[in-house]
Formats: sequence, C-alpha cells, structure tokens
Amino acid sequence: MVVHANQYLFQKRGFFYFHRRVPKDLMHHYDRSKIVFSLRTKSIRAAKVKAASLASQLNEDWLTLRWRSKDTPLRRFLRDQGAEARTVSSAPLMTEAGSLYLSATASHRPEIFRAEVDRAVTSLTDLVGDKPIDSHGHTDANLIRDSFFERIMRRGALGLAGFHGRVGAGIPVLLGFMRSLQSINLRF
Repeated sequence: MVVHANQYLFQKRGFFYFHRRVPKDLMHHYDRSKIVFSLRTKSIRAAKVKAASLASQLNEDWLTLRWRSKDTPLRRFLRDQGAEARTVSSAPLMTEAGSLYLSATASHRPEIFRAEVDRAVTSLTDLVGDKPIDSHGHTDANLIRDSFFERIMRRGALGLAGFHGRVGAGIPVLLGFMRSLQSINLRF
C-alpha cells in the first residue's frame, strides 16, 4: 500500500520515498518526467527532513539550469568570464592543457584514456567556459561536482557506481601535470 506523507514523500512497504516532477521547461535535461527514489528510512521525521533538503536542492539546481539556458533574456547581461580571464592570465586554456597532456601521456595508454580526458575537459569547458587553467576556482569545482551529481540522479542508483571517480578524477590529474610543467618554466 502507498501512503502519501507530504508534498514530496510517499510511503511504500514501510519505507519513505522522495518524488518530484521535473518541470516541463527542464525536461530536456532529464531522462524521466519524475525523480523518484527511496530515502531508506522508516522514520517520518527523518524522511521529512531529507525531503525538504532534497526539494530545496532541486529548486536551486533548477534555478541554475534556467539561468544558464541560452534563451533567457537576462543572459545578455552576463560577462564572458572566459574572455575576461584570458586577458589577465598567460596560462594555457583548459582545452590547450588537455591537448598538451594527451600528447605527452596518451601514446602508451589505451584509447579509453584519451576519451576520458577529452570527456573531462569537455564537461568542464561546457560548464564554465574555456578559461586559463590558473583561473579555475572553487566555484568551477562546485559546478562540475553538481553537474556530475545531476547526471547520477538522472541515471538513478545504477549509474552511481564509478561514474564520479572516472570523470571527476581527470581534471585534478591534468591540472597537476600542467603545474609540474609550469614549475620547469616551460613556455606555452
């Protein structure tokens, strides 16, 4: 029997589940029209706290997705952060750093290595733009983390295994490689 506890909760076989419909304007970001998963608790108090937190996170994520959409009339007021950072820094752009990293390390690695590095660099540049490697900060790291989390949520629990580690690990490795090259005073 299914019992609805509050706006985003229902109980099934004693456990509470979170459920939320995806807004129509954001459906192209998701594989399903609803987000539904177990909160793995039988406590109504714990379920309400978790559901409120998840609903708040979704509202924030959806606001971010709407703000980043290309058709918002307010988008024209945003500065091109990538262009602004390029005028201040002489470090290579993330795409250039990725190409350099691959040319130096990919020759003795399997083809999937190249694909993983390309995917990590593309994920980052799609989210924050192609900025110099020394201009990425905590905000960029949080954006990519949230993007990975969103992809995991769309895939469901089965997509969780190994996904974050595989794609997320490429960026710190690439940046460490570029830092070691800069300390040797190589010119880019």
